[in-house]
Amino acid sequence: MPESFEIKASSGSYQVTIGSGLLAEALRTHADAIVLMDDYLTDRLPADEEKVIRVTAVEGSKSLEQAAPIVAKLRELGAHRRTHLLAIGGGIIQDVATFV
Repeated sequence: MPESFEIKASSGSYQVTIGSGLLAEALRTHADAIVLMDDYLTDRLPADEEKVIRVTAVEGSKSLEQAAPIVAKLRELGAHRRTHLLAIGGGIIQDVATFV
């Protein structure tokens, strides 16, 4: 059974849910979803390879030069402002997802 808790940040509050099968559930619920994933985790999490964008979780990934190919891939996959972008990874992946 998933567990959840609330994060209260200066930019607002949001819910975090932890549990097994959540990625598959999110992909089922949001057919348009694209996954931005830490490349370290791609072997461990099932996802449709066509809709996965791998990012190396290093500080250098948080740059305009590294964001450009991610944005190009999002456009290639048909992403628009209402597309669900699922960020799987730690803080760097979250930062990159928020930026792009």
